[in-house]
Amino acid sequence: MFDVTPAKSPNGLTVAELFAGGGLMAVGLKQAGFSIIWANDFDKHAVGAYRHNLGNYIVKGDITKIPIKSIPEVDVIAGGPPCQDYSVAGLGAGENGASLLFYQNYPIRWPPILLKRSENTLASDRD
Repeated sequence: MFDVTPAKSPNGLTVAELFAGGGLMAVGLKQAGFSIIWANDFDKHAVGAYRHNLGNYIVKGDITKIPIKSIPEVDVIAGGPPCQDYSVAGLGAGENGASLLFYQNYPIRWPPILLKRSENTLASDRD
């Protein structure tokens, strides 16, 4: 189990984490004083690891099929969409691929802060 003891005092900001994976971003956010109140991933193994290390507030399932009203309003949405479009191992479609469709089409109330995890190749050129 990760030590998620905050290194800083709680800052009063709430977080929903999308595409949470096993929760490594959540570990850093908690240590920085954020309160994660909701998370989501579709992979059962990632959700199991998240629950073991961080808590039962993660919801397993396809984010596009989860009722929007079940996602609490938060100060920060954190996470990272599927990275295949940006990965050197993927097709390299970049912004023309499907990875950003979620952010463009999901009718969620977006908070003032969006923290997006991405491949280090996000700004690179394959040519």
